[in-house]
Parts: sequence; structure tokens; C-alpha cells
Amino acid sequence: MTKLLSVEIKITGEYRDLWLYKRRLYIWDREGGLRFLDLEEAVKHLARTYGASIANIVQTLIFRNDWKVGEQFRAMMRVPEVEAAYLRPFRETSRIVVHIPDHLFSLNESERYSGPVLDTCIYANRVYLGTPDGLLETYINEKKPALSYGIDQQTDFRVARIATRYSAINASAEKKGLYFARIHYMEPDGSLHGFQKAHWKQVADFSLATSFVQHNLLNYTDASVPNLLLAQIEEARPHRSARYDDSQVIGYEDSLDLSSAALSAASTSMRTNVDNHNTGSFEVIGNSSYHLLAALNDRLRVIDLRAKSGMDVEVRPSKKYLSVGLESVRASEILQTYPVSGGFAVELYDSLCLITEQGSFNLAYGEMAGVRTFAGSLRHKEVVATVQEECVSLLGFYIAEEVLF
Repeated sequence: MTKLLSVEIKITGEYRDLWLYKRRLYIWDREGGLRFLDLEEAVKHLARTYGASIANIVQTLIFRNDWKVGEQFRAMMRVPEVEAAYLRPFRETSRIVVHIPDHLFSLNESERYSGPVLDTCIYANRVYLGTPDGLLETYINEKKPALSYGIDQQTDFRVARIATRYSAINASAEKKGLYFARIHYMEPDGSLHGFQKAHWKQVADFSLATSFVQHNLLNYTDASVPNLLLAQIEEARPHRSARYDDSQVIGYEDSLDLSSAALSAASTSMRTNVDNHNTGSFEVIGNSSYHLLAALNDRLRVIDLRAKSGMDVEVRPSKKYLSVGLESVRASEILQTYPVSGGFAVELYDSLCLITEQGSFNLAYGEMAGVRTFAGSLRHKEVVATVQEECVSLLGFYIAEEVLF
């Protein structure tokens, strides 16, 4: 029997957003002030306060989440005595909550934006803010995080959502369309160029949000199925100052309509005759890389999208999820989905669920003011961050086949 074990780091206070990036945790207050904490210092505090065992769980499931998915850790967890020792803090509860006080955070004096922020993204030492006033850009210095920077304006139109990866930035501007630009990097010695206006290109007429499918991009609109934009890729020269993507997106080809193929794949996975159903009952709700979470007649299914360079685009039922029971989550109750490595974080009206190849699980309860994941990061691919009225949290999880203590 599978069981979800979770750990939550809670930081009490009125905050707008949070982000894990390059061994630090960054949080913004609601006036736009930025604070940061080295993860090494956070682990030391947790070890002093809660003991080494709980600190180790937090380290593995949140701060160094890449260890959890590594073969060395998985091999150790296959030894029952090792897994039992590791999971011993869960013997009386399936959820561990720890607190990090806000006084451990240091203040960054960068210029503040106190207006409403619709989306935030940190990539390549840049901080992007999607706002009603446009896409704003500032910086963080990974070696000297207390250094302050001003705010520059990349666009003068409202940007609702941001997606950055593979040296590309995609700005969803709703009725204004979807805009793409390449990101200008630093000098080889690590110094900043200074602000450079990006060369923006409109690649779609309408966009509510986008999500990467490897290098390609899904553009979510008011249609039931997102369009696929096939990426044009260029191999980058090695960069000495930071670890940037070797393959860079330099543009997109014309978008492809996936409606028919996606509906057919979902119907096949449910052994349903597509001719007997109106396509209005079908929707692709979200994706986690090439896995698409779809709903046919309010029933969830996962279908896979394959779009390799030089090959035909394919949409088919996901073999990994065919035997997963998803009946506990109703598609009509889903507010938003977020990608995590190996599954989906699903936001409902009063809870947060996790869908993986092992099944669906309750991850958190209560209404969320904001949810984010870090599927494109190196170290935090399965971490979920939430913003609530009086705190922000980081959630990590472990799915145990059988809990032995």
C-alpha cells in the first residue's frame, strides 16, 4: 500500500511570493521588499531546533531534492532497514511541519515594485516580474546577494504569466498575444552587461499561459486544448560564468492544433468511442513536460505528447498512468495545475493534490493565494511552494510503498 509522507517548511508573515534559486531561498513581502536566506544556514537552524533526522529529511525532500531522485539514494531506500531509519520521524504522523523564523533572513535593498505582481520568475540571475505595468526586470547577485539593483522595463504592456528556460523568455500578455525573446547573458567574468532591451517577437495572437514540453512550448488560450509551438534550437557555446542550458531556443515555428489528436488519445485511454462525445466535454488542463493532464466528461486521464525534431508529432495514452486511479479528483474542481518531476501538483478550491504514477494524494489543505513549482530547476524539481494569507510554505514529499519503523 502506498502512502504519501510530506514535510512542510513554514515561514510566518505576510508575503507575496517565494523562490528557491542557487542554494538560497528568496521571499518577497507584499510591499515588494526582497529577503534571502542561505539554505546551509536554514539546515543548521533546523538541526539545532528539530534534530538531525528531521533536518536530513528537509534537506533531501526540499533543499537537495535532486538527491532524492538520484540512483544512490534510491538504492539505499531499497534496503528496508535504511528506509525505516530514514522515515522514523514519520512514525506518528504522515506530515512533518517545521518553522523558519523570518529574522534569519537578510534584507536585499534592491528597488521595490509595490504594485500587483501577476507572476515572478528567476532565471540566469535575473528576476522577472509580470505586472499590469509590463514585464519588469531586475537582478540578483549569486556571490553577493545583498547587492542592490534597480528595476528596468522590458515591455510596456500587461504580462500575466512568464515562462523561462533554454535561454528563452516567453511572456503571456492575454489579448495582446504571446511574446518571445532570447535572454542576454553576463560577461565571462560574471559582471552584468547592464540592462539590455530584449528583441521581442510576437509568436501568437492570444496567450493566458505557456508551459515547456522539453524545448517546445504549449500555449494555453481560452480554447480547450493548447497549441504546440515547435522550437528552433541552437547549440550554445560553453559559458564560463554560470551553468546555462547547452541547447538554446532561438524561435518557434508555426503553432500546431492538437485538438483532434489529444481527444483521440484521451478517448483511447478510456476505451471510449470519440464519435459519441461532444468535444466540448474535453479539455487539456495542464502539462508536466510531455505528460498532459486531460479531462474527458469530467474524468481525468494522462496522455503523452511526443514532438522530437525531424519527426511527426504524436499524442498517445500515457503507459505510465494507464493503471493509475484518478477518480478521486474531479476535473471540474481543478483551479490550476503545476508541473513537478514525475507528476502534477493540482490546486483545488480548498486543497492541493499530487498526481504521480503511484496515484493521487492530498498534499495540503486550505485555500492558496499562490502556488508554484520548480520543474526547470536542477535541485528542486519536486518541491511545491505555496502562499497563504499569513505564511508561505515549501512542501516536499516521499511516497513509500510500505512504511516500516
